[in-house]
Amino acid sequence: MIANKKEGDDSTQYKSLAFFKKLTLFASLSNEEVKRFVDVAQVKAYKRGQILYLEGEEANAFYVICSGWIKLFNTTDEGEEVILAMLTKDSITGESALFEQGLFTSGAQVVEDVQMLSIPFLF
Repeated sequence: MIANKKEGDDSTQYKSLAFFKKLTLFASLSNEEVKRFVDVAQVKAYKRGQILYLEGEEANAFYVICSGWIKLFNTTDEGEEVILAMLTKDSITGESALFEQGLFTSGAQVVEDVQMLSIPFLF
């Protein structure tokens, strides 16, 4: 679900060159290269408990967390959940799919309402 623009909402700051350039993944890229990502990024909001993606699903985007928390997890053969990481503001997730035949390598679930950027893979 896409975040709605509200009075006082600062979501537009996340679609700025300055925001992207402070993230490690983009820091060494030229402004022109980073602008390509800024132009296609979408600000989205997810509620607590929502699944962002599951291990093995086909990925067509990666995500930058602007606010809130998500957990990355795997499920064992016995059906038990193993938490791999808790991610918050300025963390990037889903990018590893670029190196894993386009599939997510873990699941991601919203722990605390999040606002994030969804950035399609640019091929």
